[in-house]
Amino acid sequence: QATGDNRYRDAFRKAVHYLLSGQYENGGWPQFWPVQRDYQIHITYNDDAMVNTMLMLRNVYEENEPYGNGLCDERQRAAMKKAFDKGVECILATQIRTNGVLTVWCQQHDHVTLQPAYARAYELPSYCVQESSGIIALLMSLPNPDERVKTAVHSAMAWIDKYKSLQF
Repeated sequence: QATGDNRYRDAFRKAVHYLLSGQYENGGWPQFWPVQRDYQIHITYNDDAMVNTMLMLRNVYEENEPYGNGLCDERQRAAMKKAFDKGVECILATQIRTNGVLTVWCQQHDHVTLQPAYARAYELPSYCVQESSGIIALLMSLPNPDERVKTAVHSAMAWIDKYKSLQF
């Protein structure tokens, strides 16, 4: 925008298209695409990968600075909003349920079953507070959360509160 050179705008739009192209139909994003191997196919919350993708998309479709002034067209912003909403649905679907109780999220979830998944040898399926914290913050930032979102946040916070003093 500062240069007025449409090549930069066009490159940005291609980058957004790339982000949208990586999303699974269930709303999740893998660690890498289009070429994937091993654990890279899983829905990835690790290192806030999916949360950061969703936050960036939201900033663009809401035209928050510096993403305003026609950086993306209406069709592309609508696609980003749809992708964001699908991402929220994926987050709700992947929240770990133990003995019928919602808890937190894992670093990776299987892209088909949505269950917690193995990644590298030291990344076992587990309850992950760090990744869950970013997810909770994202859910809490939604302007009009429905009851499912509120339940997800309250359940995750209750789980964290219950286990916060565990020492290993």
